[in-house]
This record gives sequence, C-alpha cells and structure tokens, in this order.
Amino acid sequence: MSSVDLQADLQAVISGTQESRVEALQQILNYPLKQRDPGGSRFWLLRPGADEDEAEDTCPIAVGFYTELAGLTDGDIKQFLTADEQQREIGGHYTGRIIPNQPVMYLLLPESLLSLFGLPCIHKSPLPYLNEMQV
Repeated sequence: MSSVDLQADLQAVISGTQESRVEALQQILNYPLKQRDPGGSRFWLLRPGADEDEAEDTCPIAVGFYTELAGLTDGDIKQFLTADEQQREIGGHYTGRIIPNQPVMYLLLPESLLSLFGLPCIHKSPLPYLNEMQV
C-alpha cells in the first residue's frame, strides 16, 4: 500500500458515516468480516481471517463511536472512559461474550474526528487495571 493510498484510507476513517468509517478500517486491516454486534450493542465487530468463514470463528476488534469524545483533552478522555458508567458498558460488553465473540481490543472513536487534532483512543481492555489507555 502506498502512502497516498494509506492517507486516503485514513481520511475515510475520520469522515463519513459510522459504517463507511468501519469499512475503511476493515480495508486498512484487510479483515474479511465486518458486522454489527449481534448482541445489539453500539459496537461494530471486525474479524480477521483468511476469508469470511474463518473470520466467523475468530475474536473480533470492537469499534464504537462516542459523541462524548469529540474535542476532549487526553486527560478528559481517560476520565470519561474510566468512569463507572463506561466501565460498566464496555466491561459488561466484554464479560458478557464468550469466545469467539469476546473482543480482543476496543477501538473507541469520536462520533466525528474532524473536530479533533489528535488521534483516536485505543482502549485495549475494558478493565482499566489490565492496561493503560493510549491516546
């Protein structure tokens, strides 16, 4: 992938509808399967694999969109994501799933990245004591 292609793909991740942004991530990662969470949560699931059949049996990356993240500072993002309400939502989503439906990572994006100057937040575990958030 050339730098021009990657730049265009990254631009697609920060603009458009939720579905088009998830599709752009799917292309960048070269994952064969994109789906809404069958459990009805706010998350989209991206699954790796050689093809869709194999991907159905692999643990996904969960992608969620939060209007609350737009325009926040790093400290505000960390405070928001570690608040009890978010820990219940994300932690409950994680613990309420069994393999292969248990996400290996959560990618939490502002509803609109166009208003931000920084990078999206990657929160690897729904449990704050397991790892640090990277912003």
